[in-house]
Amino acid sequence: MNFLVTPKRNKQDKRAREQSVSPADQAMPKKGKADSYLDLNQPTDCNMADTNKVLAAIKELDTKLIAITKRLDSVQFDCINNTKKLKLQVERSSREKNLIIKGLPEKAGETGRSLAEEAISLFTSMGVKEVLIDNAFRIGTAPAGKPRIAKIKLLKGPDRDEILRKKAALGKQQVFIEADLSPEEQGIKKKLIGTFHDLKKTDSGIKMKLKGRRLIILKDSKTLASYSYDEGKDQVVQD
Repeated sequence: MNFLVTPKRNKQDKRAREQSVSPADQAMPKKGKADSYLDLNQPTDCNMADTNKVLAAIKELDTKLIAITKRLDSVQFDCINNTKKLKLQVERSSREKNLIIKGLPEKAGETGRSLAEEAISLFTSMGVKEVLIDNAFRIGTAPAGKPRIAKIKLLKGPDRDEILRKKAALGKQQVFIEADLSPEEQGIKKKLIGTFHDLKKTDSGIKMKLKGRRLIILKDSKTLASYSYDEGKDQVVQD
């Protein structure tokens, strides 16, 4: 039989092996299996610092976005409001030289020219002469036996103002002259007149005078109070 013979190690070999291990290696403790893995659930100081920076940046960005959104809302509101005002100005400009006449007799075969001549004759009877008319026509419908409303477009704004000032000269004629108001202005006028009727319930002796968007309350030729239309509140308020 063959036997494996292990050579006998002497003390000198053992001493050489011990000297081959450095003191630093001897000082390091052996790592267990659990110590060889990093616990990812436990953030390091570096990770926390980076996270705080990201959160701060997000918060700053969120603040800026809120400010931008508010600014955009404000700009949108201004655009809508300015567009509305511009439309009103354009509409007022297109109507500022016009007159509405109610009750002006409508003849068979009437034309724009004949209607203009009839209007000029009416204005002359009121003491307003040499009125220049750009166009004249009827609008809307009217009950049987009554004339339709006449719309008169003048060339000069001062002529319109003078006619409106002297419309009282019509006396008891069933002819009424008014400024050509937009639907919105008509609504405001209706509110002002409604306010007057409410006041008249407590004092039947008062009279009213409308001046644009203002209502002036008179009694015995003296001004008692004045009211204006507040666009923001959409109501009539006392001045």
